[in-house]
Amino acid sequence: MSFTHIRKFVVAMKSLGYPHTISLEDFCSPNFKLVADCLTWLMLRYDPTIELKTDISTESHRVAFLQSATRLMLSKARIKLNAKRLYSADGYAMKELLKIASVLQLATRCAIVSEEDNTELGPSMRMFDLKATRVLVNEITKCGATFYDVLKSEPELHEARKRATMADMDMDYIERNMQDSINVILNDIDVTNQENTNVENDITMLQTKYEKQKFELERLENRLSTLQNVRPAYMDEYELLKKELNELFLVYVEKSRNLQWLESQREIYNREEQEKLEEVNRKMRRLQRRVQNEELCILQGEEVAEDVVNMDSSEDSSEDEKTNSWTWLHRESSKLKEQEVKEDNVVDINQTSAEELDDDSSDDDF
Repeated sequence: MSFTHIRKFVVAMKSLGYPHTISLEDFCSPNFKLVADCLTWLMLRYDPTIELKTDISTESHRVAFLQSATRLMLSKARIKLNAKRLYSADGYAMKELLKIASVLQLATRCAIVSEEDNTELGPSMRMFDLKATRVLVNEITKCGATFYDVLKSEPELHEARKRATMADMDMDYIERNMQDSINVILNDIDVTNQENTNVENDITMLQTKYEKQKFELERLENRLSTLQNVRPAYMDEYELLKKELNELFLVYVEKSRNLQWLESQREIYNREEQEKLEEVNRKMRRLQRRVQNEELCILQGEEVAEDVVNMDSSEDSSEDEKTNSWTWLHRESSKLKEQEVKEDNVVDINQTSAEELDDDSSDDDF
């Protein structure tokens, strides 16, 4: 125990008004009676309502006295005292007593400062803000209602506090629990630190990857700009072929339209020729029927009907008509043959055009 702590404890006890004189040599050797007297006086100075047994005649009474004193200070002032050091009654015991004396000395100083301070505590007579006052009134009302609700549970809490303070607390058990809690917290801190280290490593790795990707992106952008500025060697040939392709496409469109028009004209011509051929066939069938009827009447030796007689009377005209009919039929047959030859020529022309178009399209594809 250092001389500074002893001197500080002696000064604190004098400032608090301890009735007996304490010298610096009193704690050089064990002095349990002085330690018990100082402890009792400090506890009564802290709380005059404390009931403490001061019988220290035997060893068991001393142990009970220290246990009750440490328990009361822990429950009322939240000051943890080491009973073993107090029982030693030397300089280390004085260090434990200094904890209580420091608290009381600090409270005394604060009280003296507050008494010397001449601040005005009453309400000010200056002009105040009405809006701010209304806000404060509403807050006070809410706080009062909340405080009233909290006070409803005060009887139960008072009983719980009383049971907690009156219970016989084992300091060793509490110390072990506190140590276990501290160990758990330290383990959690180690785990958290390890996780933070892992996160920092991940951040560093991701930062490195980001820099690499950024460098790669810049390199690719530079390459793209270079390729955009450089004109390829085959670009001239490409533009020339593209121009030729456009011209060939125009020729292809024109020939396709001509071919479609020729096909439509051929269909019209074929339809007209088919109608003419059907008309010739009808006339031929009528003529054959009439000739068959006349021959049948002649073979049976029957009189020819009036229409047949009229037909005989106009035999010349009928023969002329027949001759004209056969002549017309021969002429139509010649026309049909010529038409077939023309159609074959048109088909050959269409095939030749289609082949040329296929050749042009293959050249375009090439």
